[in-house]
Amino acid sequence: MIEAFLNEQSLHAQYTDLAQFTEALIQLNRLLLRISEFHVDKRAFFDRRLYSSTVTERGQIFSSCLDNLRDKSVRFQFKIVLWNRLDVTEWRSETQQEECSYTLNSEDVAGTSVAELTERSIQGKVGFLLNFSPSKFPAVRCIVVEKAAVQSATIDSVNTDRDLDDWCQLYPELGLIRYEQLGGRVPLNRETILADRGRFERTNLRNQGKVVYLERKTNYFFAIDNSHGTHFEVFNANKQHIGTADLRGVLDRTRAARGRKLG
Repeated sequence: MIEAFLNEQSLHAQYTDLAQFTEALIQLNRLLLRISEFHVDKRAFFDRRLYSSTVTERGQIFSSCLDNLRDKSVRFQFKIVLWNRLDVTEWRSETQQEECSYTLNSEDVAGTSVAELTERSIQGKVGFLLNFSPSKFPAVRCIVVEKAAVQSATIDSVNTDRDLDDWCQLYPELGLIRYEQLGGRVPLNRETILADRGRFERTNLRNQGKVVYLERKTNYFFAIDNSHGTHFEVFNANKQHIGTADLRGVLDRTRAARGRKLG
């Protein structure tokens, strides 16, 4: 069983405006979707105080920012994945924390998701904080929390896809290491970023027999390389080949094939 805690403490008025927050939520949605597709027993937790956490420098809170997103599909995906696919639970209904201090960098974080994960880690459970990014929380296994100044736990913290990949590497027995790391076969579309319905939509196009997906934000077409499965072939809106992207979606324009077109 793995336990993922949506970390309300990772919202601390770090975004200058709603656009920055939207990008952070898109990234978080991508991570939530990946977690929902883990083929292991899992639970997702949150604290209702998340909704009153301060998001922007102007003092806007999470619930207000969520309601005022210009791209409503981002809000829709957040709610669908969190509530329907992950069946998120408010951890306060089954808290494991004791009535004592939990100290992180001289701050008592008792009564937060950080402290809850700390207590469960001390009990031997496996889990991680899932953060809005960027935030004050560093990546995997960099957070040491002291309990009552007599006991401590090092807890895992995930901000990006790379962090989640690194976390999966820590627990190979879970079988969650991504296919680009295992190799040996071409991954299925649902095993890659193409499964992110907030970012991509399926098309009727094919590239060397593989289904082509449209990236909503850029209008670029992505298809898994059919030979090795180690990258995506990428085409622009005019269906001209503009390069390849790694399995995290990072585009490399130096590998564009001149004259090549989609379809």
